[in-house]
Amino acid sequence: MSARAAAYAVWALYGALTLFVFLLQLSLFPALLPVRPMWLPLLPLIVAVLEGEWSGLWFGLAAGVLCDTVFFGTGVFYSVALMLLSAAAGRHAGSLFSGKVAACAAICPAGVLLTGLLHFLFCQALPGRAGIAALWLIAAPEAAVTLLSAPLLFLPAWLISRIRPAAKKRAPRVPYRIKRYLRR
Repeated sequence: MSARAAAYAVWALYGALTLFVFLLQLSLFPALLPVRPMWLPLLPLIVAVLEGEWSGLWFGLAAGVLCDTVFFGTGVFYSVALMLLSAAAGRHAGSLFSGKVAACAAICPAGVLLTGLLHFLFCQALPGRAGIAALWLIAAPEAAVTLLSAPLLFLPAWLISRIRPAAKKRAPRVPYRIKRYLRR
C-alpha cells in the first residue's frame, strides 16, 4: 500500500468512525441514559493527539460543522471551538507528554470540560436561555459520562492511527570515498 493510499484509508476510517459515533450518540444513548455522552466534541481531540496539529485542526473543523448542524442554537460555536482546541491539542500533545495515552488522558478531560463550560457560557447563560442550575444538572453529568466513556473512542481511533504503509528498504548508504574508489 502506498503512502497516499494509506492516508486515504486512514481518513476514510476516521470518517466512518465519526459517522458511527454520530449515529450512536443520537439514536442509542437518549434511550438508555438520561444524559448522553458528547462524543462528537471529544473525537477531534483524540484524533489531534494521535495525528498532529494540522490534521486535528481540519478534523476539528469538520466535526464542529457536524455538531453545529445537529445541535440547535449553537451558531458556529462548535466549529470554532473544536477547530482551535484540536489544533492546540495536536500542537502540545507531543511536547508535554511522552506517550499518546498519557496525552489523551490529560488533554481530553481538559478539552471536554472547557468545551462544555464555554458552550454553557456562550450558548446558554449569556443569551438568557438557562441559569447556573443547568450547568450542574445537565453539563456536569454530560461531561462525566463523556469522560468515563472516552476509552471506547480512544481504542478504535488509536487502531486507525496505526495504519501506515510498510517502510521501503533502502540499500545501505555507501560513503563518497568508497564510491569514488569503486569507480576506478
